[in-house]
Amino acid sequence: MDGKEQMAAVLEEFGVEPGWTVAPIGNGLIHATSVVSFAGEPAYVLQHLNTAVFPDPVVLAHNAAVVTNRIRRAVVQRGGDVTREVLRFIPARGGRYFTQSPDGSYWRLSCFIPRTLTIDVARSADEAGRIARAFARFQSDVWDVPPQEVQDAIPGFHDTPRRYATLCRVIESVEGTQGRARRDQARELADEIHARSGHLGIIEADRRAGRISTHVCHNDTKVNNVLLDQETRRPLCVIDLDTVGPGSPLMDAGDLLRTAAATVSEEERDEQKVAADPDAARAIISAFADVLRDRLGERERELLAFSGWVITMEQAIRYLTDYLEGDVYYGERYPGHNLYRARNQLALARSMEEGFVDLSAIA
Repeated sequence: MDGKEQMAAVLEEFGVEPGWTVAPIGNGLIHATSVVSFAGEPAYVLQHLNTAVFPDPVVLAHNAAVVTNRIRRAVVQRGGDVTREVLRFIPARGGRYFTQSPDGSYWRLSCFIPRTLTIDVARSADEAGRIARAFARFQSDVWDVPPQEVQDAIPGFHDTPRRYATLCRVIESVEGTQGRARRDQARELADEIHARSGHLGIIEADRRAGRISTHVCHNDTKVNNVLLDQETRRPLCVIDLDTVGPGSPLMDAGDLLRTAAATVSEEERDEQKVAADPDAARAIISAFADVLRDRLGERERELLAFSGWVITMEQAIRYLTDYLEGDVYYGERYPGHNLYRARNQLALARSMEEGFVDLSAIA
């Protein structure tokens, strides 16, 4: 069975009528995503799930259903448009929100939301603030969902000390000529991470001790995980729900600081161009503090800016770990891709230290 026949079998499972065309869409690092169109008009988004990263499609479908059902109710309550402000997944035969193709791989389908766009970098502090409000509203909409109702698709996804421990273990365990060469190339970046390791576990330790709360979180609040209206650029809908799980709301604020307060994307290879914009950071912090003002505790408000630094360091750790392990998670589009990504994130963390994060004041 060739690729087109397999695609036809998958779409038939979802009840999609013949006459479609399929084309790649987006720049996601994990799943292969396509748009399904009829007579040139997009109708669905089809994803070929990467089960090497997300091995259990049942968990993904369950978490997405829990979150989208709650958000849909919230959109209705505030008089919004449920066709544009929340994802709608299509059930396959048997009622499951995923299916298997004849080769055994997993697929899912959702409705395409028309007249929208995504961006990788906010073009102004105001835009960064608007995107922050979309993610903070996501937090607010699912705030009353008990954390135990969702499952960790990737256990310990934002457990920064655990990520650091994994890096240390990988550094010690790489073998062979290529592995040692990669370790040599990574040494300077690893040393910079080691020097900052004393601050990496503060948020997770506070969460485990109950000083900050545990709630359902998005856990991947990149700028391009919000759909914007094509004409007004107003944020409409939070997407990419695969990493939804229990955690600290600070991690959602922090990851957005990492992406929306950066002056360039995490793909920038020239670290001299990488910087954090204090105005954008203030807009993001203010948005989370405002939307969640009755829900965040004093310690959480105190750590909002610091959360951006923690997540940026965590992402540097993840990129460097993947580089040392042979690019098995993120993959690479050119030699040393994840090394450049790690260097980019460390430059961003240094810029945060210079601009709006005082590590000496965090304990």
